[in-house]
Amino acid sequence: KGGGKGGGKGGGKGGCKSNLPGWMKDEIRDLCDKYGVDDRLQGRFEERMESREDTFKEDMASLEDTLGNARNPPGLLSVKLREMEDGSFVAKGGGKGGKEGGGKGGKGKDRDFGGGFGGGGSGGGGGDSARPGDW
Repeated sequence: KGGGKGGGKGGGKGGCKSNLPGWMKDEIRDLCDKYGVDDRLQGRFEERMESREDTFKEDMASLEDTLGNARNPPGLLSVKLREMEDGSFVAKGGGKGGKEGGGKGGKGKDRDFGGGFGGGGSGGGGGDSARPGDW
């Protein structure tokens, strides 16, 4: 009974209601398979993405990045789908590139922070505090 019910739900939502092009369904299926998302949530995912065809690539890149760092990817996907329903979801397509390119901001801060400590700890004592009369 349980297997039939799950299969029916997933098949019903994914097959009947979803009007996504095949390549989009394939991408969604691949992502769901990769992160262990069940048929019911996959069906919900497909339905949600129907209204987001214009931003599909960015949304998928953002979700791939986000789910890759999640402890519970299906749970996080459910939250992200709710954000899409509420209109509060923001695709972090720039965030993915941002980690490599824009991540400079974060790394730069770390470098400055580290440099400040490094300079203050080792070089700062010798460089800033030393006066010609102290030699």
